[in-house]
Amino acid sequence: RNKECTFYILNTYEEHTPLTSKRIPAGKGDALLQQLSDESEEGLKTTVHKIVLDNGNTNHMFNTISAKGDLVEVISKTVERNMVDLVVMGNTGTTAAKAIFMGSSAVKTIKAMKLCPLLIVPSEIDFGPVKKIAFVTDYKRSFNLKVISPLLFMASLFSASVRIFRALE
Repeated sequence: RNKECTFYILNTYEEHTPLTSKRIPAGKGDALLQQLSDESEEGLKTTVHKIVLDNGNTNHMFNTISAKGDLVEVISKTVERNMVDLVVMGNTGTTAAKAIFMGSSAVKTIKAMKLCPLLIVPSEIDFGPVKKIAFVTDYKRSFNLKVISPLLFMASLFSASVRIFRALE
């Protein structure tokens, strides 16, 4: 709250991304990609507007990025280009199976993210003081202090416990 911070709000889309509107372009192809781009940009504007209405913190800046491409690749490029310290990703999941802990996009991102820590936030959670933090790992890579520091810092802010979970394939 008291630190200057820049947030990058990212949305990616590809040809197979579902449209939010019911209009389907006649010529598909370029028209479809343009419509996906327009809807992405509009959604980002709406999201930033909601954030700013809820939080008038002048220490926080918000930049939007709408990009065509694979989610994991675009996140990695964005992290590198903007020297991002922490990726926060919502976990909405499109599957109806309650037994699934995380959606496929979250799992792919976890496996691929090497440049900075990744925080996955479940969609059904309303913000409140953090009490428990899950650190999910497959034990296939080591974690140095640079990767663990944001997690420990966040845990210290809220006196939260950190629980380690092993991700199985």
